[in-house]
Amino acid sequence: MNAQLHTPQAATGLSRRPWGLMMIAALVGMSMLLASGSALAEPKPTDWSAKDVKGRSVSTDKYRGKVTMVIINSPDKRDAVKPLSKKLTLRYGDNNKVDQITIVDLTDAPMTWSAAEAATGKVTSEIAKTHDRTVKRINGWLKEAGKKPIRGLDRKMHIVLDWDGKIIKKYKYWDTKKFITVVVVNQHGDPIGSFKGNQLDKLMKAVDAAVGELE
Repeated sequence: MNAQLHTPQAATGLSRRPWGLMMIAALVGMSMLLASGSALAEPKPTDWSAKDVKGRSVSTDKYRGKVTMVIINSPDKRDAVKPLSKKLTLRYGDNNKVDQITIVDLTDAPMTWSAAEAATGKVTSEIAKTHDRTVKRINGWLKEAGKKPIRGLDRKMHIVLDWDGKIIKKYKYWDTKKFITVVVVNQHGDPIGSFKGNQLDKLMKAVDAAVGELE
């Protein structure tokens, strides 16, 4: 009597062909899913990516789902940043639905700055020290106000240097030698308002309204 040959197909009662068709169907379904996902993440005209002064990647598409304040300033307005930053920190520092990015406009920086940056990275390293001091300052403000320090603030806070203006040109902004600009970006990555640093009431109303619309 001949011994019966048992194969996986024989054991399951399935042939190779149906399995092949099932695999093709699965791959087609996956392709459609990926296509729909990429459509949802379609880039915005104001999207950009860069390295911050600590060498970490910053990409605006990572801020989807939150309200983002993009602060645009220049070395000429560095003294005006502290009081604005303090007010915004005390208002939103413990709100995990609101984030912040600082862009430093260096399009009019002296040639000596760009030369020093090209040779030694000195401008970046000096502003990185400002980053570290700001982290301590912010948590100090929160402590004084009876609020908890922000966990991981060093990693969350980004200062990006814009030497050629490619980033700030994506936003509506004022002359950074005269005014700090704060652009409010909603959860979908769309700018919904651009405010001078002295328009704090209007700025906070825009941020609060955008937070209220979070899905």
